[in-house]
Amino acid sequence: PPRSTLFPYTTLFRSVAADSNDPEAQIYLNNSKAMESGNPIVVSVVAPLPLDDDTGKEILRGVATAQKQFNDRGVERLMAVVVVDAGDATPENALEGEIAGVLMGTEQVLGIIGHGATEYSAVVLQGYAAQQLPVLAPMTIELTEDIGTNNSILTTVPIAQGVDDLYKQYVIKALATLIEHAKATQKEAKVTLVFDSRNPYSNYLKQQFEANEDTLSPGAKLDSVDIGVETSLDGSALVNKARTNDSNSILLALPGESGVSVAISVAQNNAALGSDRLLLMGDAALYSPQLLLNGESAVNEMVLAVPWRWEENDAGFSKDTAQLWKGRVSWRTTAAFDATDLMSRVLRNAPDRAQASQILNDGVEVGATQADYNVIDSVPLVCVQPSNSGGPSGANFSFVSVENGCL
Repeated sequence: PPRSTLFPYTTLFRSVAADSNDPEAQIYLNNSKAMESGNPIVVSVVAPLPLDDDTGKEILRGVATAQKQFNDRGVERLMAVVVVDAGDATPENALEGEIAGVLMGTEQVLGIIGHGATEYSAVVLQGYAAQQLPVLAPMTIELTEDIGTNNSILTTVPIAQGVDDLYKQYVIKALATLIEHAKATQKEAKVTLVFDSRNPYSNYLKQQFEANEDTLSPGAKLDSVDIGVETSLDGSALVNKARTNDSNSILLALPGESGVSVAISVAQNNAALGSDRLLLMGDAALYSPQLLLNGESAVNEMVLAVPWRWEENDAGFSKDTAQLWKGRVSWRTTAAFDATDLMSRVLRNAPDRAQASQILNDGVEVGATQADYNVIDSVPLVCVQPSNSGGPSGANFSFVSVENGCL
């Protein structure tokens, strides 16, 4: 059961008051209310924890906001959220598959929020589909516009058709979108991919980069550098490698905190080139407050491909959420909010796995924010731009859509 059932209200209220930026405490407080009211609607969020990790905190902010709003509406059945730590999941330890197995076998859990856009995340989605357990993750959904209404309709992708192919489509589309951006801004795409063969995710990006070289962008010149083999390469050496390759762009396929550190080092050495500097690009793994806080002006105009993109069209959502958490609103927060809001509305009317799965397959209107979710047809791009308010506390830069900043 949710851990919140172990704590009295007073402790939870003190926890929320002590750290208003702690979404986990807010979730447990609302779980206590849901359990006390009886017969709650139970969903699970699978996210990387502990909460000193910015990614997990951003995801849980969105979930906690949606849960609180749902429970405050006076609904008959309140929502409880089971928080599951997937921070240590790798292809080698099969933890993500074990988590999925437990959730599938727990009948009280009616829906899943989470899992990522990764090769091994994609595999576990087939198990959910077989059990008709609805799951909203980057690899399971697509968004279309309801013509004439200006509303977006979310439907779930039929995962059973082939998760491996679906994930490969996402990776290829992300790479192609970045290379096309290089072509649009540099007049021709001459790209050096920096990857780490010791990391499965990074290595997979490189494999697709090479396997689809002829189709990613006709006429592009593509090279690669493996820091898993050439471990002595620092930011200066990587920039020099790219220049030796006659590249005008560097694409960083590097995960985690170490990837952000390498990206900042590359950016700092690249910035020293002045007007001769190269275009820097990366994938969603580099979407981190540390990139903005520690990279500062060196990472200005770096472009990232992200599974979801949020625009500040909904001033109410962005303003209210920032005030609630006293922190930044990111694409992870927005996407988690929309996914939880949508799942709660579906389960309120159809508190049954199979029925909810069918409703999501048929399509449900997304009524919360203006997030861009259609990652298979077009992977959204964001870029770093100067900002006094859009980034994390203390940062002078934020992520904005490339259309609004870097085109």
